[in-house]
Amino acid sequence: MRGGVLGGLTLVSLALASLAAPPANTSPALKKEWLLCKERAEVAAEQHNPLAAIGTLEEFLRAHPADFPYARSAAVMINGYVSGQLQEPGQRLAIYRRATESFTQSPDYYAFGAAGLVRQALADRDLPLAQQRLTAAFAVLGEQLSVDHYLGFNLWILRLQLLRAEGQPTAGLAQARQDVARSPWMLGDRGFLRAVYDLARDQGDQTVQLQAAKLHYLLGDFEATVVQESVELVAAGLTAAHGPGEARRFALAQEDRAAPNPLRAITVFDCGPPAALLEAAQSDSEARLNVLLYAGRLAGAVSEARKLLQRAGQQNPYYAARALRHLARCFKAHDLCLVRANAFLEFHASGQGANPLAEFEAELQREEQP
Repeated sequence: MRGGVLGGLTLVSLALASLAAPPANTSPALKKEWLLCKERAEVAAEQHNPLAAIGTLEEFLRAHPADFPYARSAAVMINGYVSGQLQEPGQRLAIYRRATESFTQSPDYYAFGAAGLVRQALADRDLPLAQQRLTAAFAVLGEQLSVDHYLGFNLWILRLQLLRAEGQPTAGLAQARQDVARSPWMLGDRGFLRAVYDLARDQGDQTVQLQAAKLHYLLGDFEATVVQESVELVAAGLTAAHGPGEARRFALAQEDRAAPNPLRAITVFDCGPPAALLEAAQSDSEARLNVLLYAGRLAGAVSEARKLLQRAGQQNPYYAARALRHLARCFKAHDLCLVRANAFLEFHASGQGANPLAEFEAELQREEQP
């Protein structure tokens, strides 16, 4: 296997799809206006002028603060330019403040700005200010907070981080369960999974810490840094509870499906009843996939991932790559190791070797027979 435990991973970062998105504005004129705006912003960014790119997108948001999906796309692009091209903290803070002061009618962009301000307060260890900013953001957004998209539920993740900083891990874990009940899409978010693990570790119960590490492993994206983090968290939990020998056994099992794997004996962190979470997921395949992975219903998870792959084939290769990673997540959650997941992605990346998916689906079917 190339690159050791993490060899053969396909790495593609994508904006994520919605769970219960607002109704789309299908006006051809608006679409044309958006595409022109997007092009101007991209040209400015390519010329290393992110402030001009952001200004162009903000101009669109002033005219169309909540026209889905274009207003969300504009907010996502600004988020990318701020995090990727703006190095000066003062410039970032100015944009966060402008988003919260001048764009209260644009839920995703307002949430982006509010999250930036809360994150800064947490970094400064000004917990009262962080709480004040979170309270204000929730009051402004109300039911407009996007429970289906990271720009919205980032505020919930920051609330978990605040509870941890305040020394309230038990309250934080309870809040995490409440948040997932509203947004099962969060189950696939790296920031949420890490927040749950950190709260569980701070609570001081090694059993709960291991359960949270398993949740991270089962549900984390099949992307190199996320997989590495999952492996490290499980190893840390095993070391704390049982010593380094168990952690070593787990590491060895990542490259050998037949090897003893101590992760099998660990139950997953309780995020709530799967039936209720599936109901909250409605018909969204990504949200349903998350819940089914959490519940250990792998055949259903593979079915939802296949739906995403079929849809992605009608869109673009980026979404196809994400759908393939979803299928790799299914292998990982079932096997509790990386061998077949890596082989699956390697086959689709290079055409070399065998595609293990058909064998995997037949295996799942046998396992689910009474």
